[in-house]
Amino acid sequence: MPQKNKKKKTSRVSILMDYDAIKDKVIVEKILEEAKKRGKIIRSRIYITQEELNDSRQALPEFASLGLEPVITVLAKNVKFAIDLLDDAYSDNIDVIIISWKSEDLLPALIEAKTKKEIVIMLPGKAPKSFYTVADSIIELEL
Repeated sequence: MPQKNKKKKTSRVSILMDYDAIKDKVIVEKILEEAKKRGKIIRSRIYITQEELNDSRQALPEFASLGLEPVITVLAKNVKFAIDLLDDAYSDNIDVIIISWKSEDLLPALIEAKTKKEIVIMLPGKAPKSFYTVADSIIELEL
């Protein structure tokens, strides 16, 4: 019997970044580069509060030029981030979720998302200790 060509399925990646955790185009570029190694980027978003936007308005076009969708919130950025994280976790179109977030307030959503998808944390510097027990992998980017 002839063997069928089995193509390896390319993982579909979603990226969620907190502006407060990255703030720099070079870091975003590193995250995107690492993400491409894990699969095809389906969705990439950066979360920023109105207050952060007022302080750093020039950064938004730079991030948009890299293909990031800005998600601007007035309050409770962490809640919107958690909702979108869980939406991705339950999506059939996403296999890997890459997160850049430094605060442990995301932990309950991360625990639930971990039951559904591969979770990768990418941050400049150290990730919170609790993330090590939840994430499949943590990549601490050097600046």
